[in-house]
Amino acid sequence: MKYSALFVSAVLLSGSVSAADLLVTESNSKAGVVASLDVVSDGNVSVFDFFLNTGKINPSGVDCSKCFADLPKGFTGSFKAHESGVQFVVMADGMTALPAGVVSLGQISFKTSAKIQPGSLAIERLEMSDVAGNVVQSNSRVAE
Repeated sequence: MKYSALFVSAVLLSGSVSAADLLVTESNSKAGVVASLDVVSDGNVSVFDFFLNTGKINPSGVDCSKCFADLPKGFTGSFKAHESGVQFVVMADGMTALPAGVVSLGQISFKTSAKIQPGSLAIERLEMSDVAGNVVQSNSRVAE
């Protein structure tokens, strides 16, 4: 988590953050690969979805029990592991948006049985919207 905070700080200081950024910070552990999930926004994101491409994996080795552990109250998240990655959807339970700044969502773990290759994570099909359903300009980054 310390590395995630350092990366988020570096992105904020670089001045390249758009209206909303999805940040995935990957790290290796004895148990496998762990990725922290964070959003940096202007306070206008109400719903978003993305696909975390992992390359070919064993979906039973994906542990998302902490994926939404840090998600703010009033938001719900869901995921579905596939052989090529994990689909995520996060939405507000009402007409609200994520707070402005850095919002930690949680962590996803890939056990060694998932057979993921370190450094193989890529974010695809990121879409973010505001409370009115308007598209929010967004970018995504994966850091190791």
